[in-house]
Amino acid sequence: MSSKEIDEASVMEFNPNRALGLWHIYATNLNMWKSRLAPTITYSIRDTLPDGHVRINDLVEYYTKRPFSHYTPTSISGIDTQSTLKPSRFQWRGNGAMKLFTSQFGFVFVDDETPADQPYQWVATMFGSTLFTSAGIDLMTRTRQPSAELLNQYLTRKKDLRDEQIHDAALNGTLQTCECCCDDQLLDDDMIKCDNDHRFCRTCIRNYIENGFISNGECFFTCLNPTCKSEYSTSLMGHLLAPTLFSRLLIKIQQEELRRANISNFEQCKFCTFGTIIDDPNERVFRCLNQECLKETCRSCGESNHIPLRCDEVEKKDELDMRTFIENRVSEAMIRICYKCKQRFYKLEGCNKMTCACGASMCYVCRKPIKGYEHFNNNEKCGAINDVVQLHQEEMRLAYDEAKQAYIERHPEATDLVLKYDPQQHLNGNKTILTPKAKRGRRRR
Repeated sequence: MSSKEIDEASVMEFNPNRALGLWHIYATNLNMWKSRLAPTITYSIRDTLPDGHVRINDLVEYYTKRPFSHYTPTSISGIDTQSTLKPSRFQWRGNGAMKLFTSQFGFVFVDDETPADQPYQWVATMFGSTLFTSAGIDLMTRTRQPSAELLNQYLTRKKDLRDEQIHDAALNGTLQTCECCCDDQLLDDDMIKCDNDHRFCRTCIRNYIENGFISNGECFFTCLNPTCKSEYSTSLMGHLLAPTLFSRLLIKIQQEELRRANISNFEQCKFCTFGTIIDDPNERVFRCLNQECLKETCRSCGESNHIPLRCDEVEKKDELDMRTFIENRVSEAMIRICYKCKQRFYKLEGCNKMTCACGASMCYVCRKPIKGYEHFNNNEKCGAINDVVQLHQEEMRLAYDEAKQAYIERHPEATDLVLKYDPQQHLNGNKTILTPKAKRGRRRR
């Protein structure tokens, strides 16, 4: 936004005394606030110039995320000098080390519902671009959560200003058309051009970058014109994208640039962007020094540090998931559950009439409720005494086959997966290795 555009948009009636005090930035399209938390601005009268115009102390306070630490309070102070052309137009100049930096801004919307002898309850300021910040608008309110009525007033005036700008551009013949979406009601500020002067609207370029990154993992984006090889800059992408998405994109860009650099013996952490040069070929472990990561990984296989195991002895995640699924099913095959109180149990020896602490009796083999020993008379399957080890082995072998089939049905990609530590190897001996967590049952004769 040029100084002329700020002049035209700034309101005619403005009393700087009504704008004094603390303001919360409630909504903004200024890129500088994307990475800062809880920004506020405090205005106070500094002095009055001989011509009657005022100078205002301008204190900006916010919280900044520092590397390897929490948010820390930060402030920027400056002086706003009122323009002689409009009472709502100001020039900001920094204090101290920032004295060389200036910015043009104006109050483009003000609260006109509040009585004239009371402070404004909301205002909107329009800033011109500088060497370090882009142009934009801040909506400021006296409280962190303004009322719906105040927001509606602001949105209505913002729409009216937009309609007025489009009307003026149509009369001047300066309306723009995006060659991508064919929208022909666009202003110069709505357009972005590449180094070869191909112009497209912000919305199309934002969607192009977001979809390319989220869907395809791309991190470098050439112009939307198919014949142009010019790339959109990282700073432009920072202006267009949401802070969280842009942070992820920056990490991807850093990783790709380091990969393209092809630095000898340079390696990166598998879990963050930390990288270092490792000259010792015998060093088996990559140790990340990023205080927010600090993970150790094997340089050969990329898995978490597994010394003293060899790489071929380490289970991959898909193997671990499948083995755990099968082991849980196999262990459950040994467990009996009381039909009355739902107590879980198993036995190691004794007869097959199981009496629970609640008084209920059941057959250990078929797991059905019984009362006496008549159930075991002339019963080929359920004898009064069975080899419990053999019984458990048969149950677990059957459960193994069913669990493996069930897992492959849910995860077809695991059809050809070979488990390094297959539970089946424990099911062929005379002892049960997989001991489930349950109480041993007790028998009564």
